[in-house]
Amino acid sequence: MIGLNELAATILIENFKNNRVGPEKGLRLSLRGKKPILKIDSYSDNDHVITHNGVIALIVDRQVEAKIGDAFIDIEGDASDPYISIRPSILCNDE
Repeated sequence: MIGLNELAATILIENFKNNRVGPEKGLRLSLRGKKPILKIDSYSDNDHVITHNGVIALIVDRQVEAKIGDAFIDIEGDASDPYISIRPSILCNDE
């Protein structure tokens, strides 16, 4: 299963609000070849939807989730240059 830390969820949701993304949409994690990509999209019945405070933060198709495996999404860098990282969940057990 894919998880999203609280800071990452908060930043994503604030970004949606600032860009007037509707509440029925979120950021979809998908794959282009072996590279993860993110795009704004609506969810479907086959998706794992991660919410934060009742708002959609991340959408992952179950087949994509199976290919990626257990992972944790985080925000790294600093305020002037933040970026999203995807790490195997095993690396996050002590956090």
